[in-house]
Amino acid sequence: MPQSSKSVLFATISLFLVITVVDSAAPRVHAQVAGSAGTKSTEVYRVMIEAFKSSVMEDNLRKLTDEIGGRIPGTVAMVQAIRWAQSAFREAGGENVHTESFQIPHSWKEGRTSFSIESPVNFEVRGISVAWAPALTPALAHARIVDIGQGTFVQFRRAGDISHCILLVHTRVVKTWDDLFEEYTSVPPIIDKAVKGGAAAIVFVGAREHELLYRHTNAQNGRIDRIPQLIVAREDGLRIARLLAQDRKVYGRLFIPNKIGKAFPTSNVVAEIRGSENPKEFVVLGAHLDS
Repeated sequence: MPQSSKSVLFATISLFLVITVVDSAAPRVHAQVAGSAGTKSTEVYRVMIEAFKSSVMEDNLRKLTDEIGGRIPGTVAMVQAIRWAQSAFREAGGENVHTESFQIPHSWKEGRTSFSIESPVNFEVRGISVAWAPALTPALAHARIVDIGQGTFVQFRRAGDISHCILLVHTRVVKTWDDLFEEYTSVPPIIDKAVKGGAAAIVFVGAREHELLYRHTNAQNGRIDRIPQLIVAREDGLRIARLLAQDRKVYGRLFIPNKIGKAFPTSNVVAEIRGSENPKEFVVLGAHLDS
């Protein structure tokens, strides 16, 4: 994640209100807001009126995903995203729009990752490399796959010898904020035990359904992680788990040709919005747009 900005303000403000109403009810809703102005401060009333206006969030999302696409730092798409952010801040009325550069220790780009089950049945597995994970080349062929459940100490001990194996880690479907944070915090101890045991790679069952692959990074500060890691479609991962649950030995072929490069500069985008009532008061807001 990029370093926090040292400047005065403002990465992104997202104030929005989602309301589903029948058209004929809209005047009544606005009337309720207007009617409350007599009992609430003018400032609160103004914020409420702004919340009812159309938001640019959907159009911003469309531009970032459809026109720019994935924006991994160090890529051309990231450069385009930085330019877009500067333009968007200016259109929003920001002042002193500028970038603040910093270094990331390594560039990273995924190659043509492939994973397939070779025995006792044969099928392709849909998956992507975890960001900033090291490459696995040449391909690891006919590697034994070991199910380690959620990766607890007891489950690792029960798995026995995991050297040169591909470890299959189960996850829960992410539904809450707590689930999301657990997805990040539960991984480092698993990596520690996998590296200590000499495992070849870790395969995480996707925590999103319908073959949705949500990629993030388990490394910190832009450094390459210690072991190759893959996120596979939940449906494929559970199929592998069911085979293993039948006490059948499962073998697979894994190829992760990630491209690792040298240090490179990237930037945060910063803008200022000067207040009309308290221009000498500073409020620092930060946000990141997942790439």
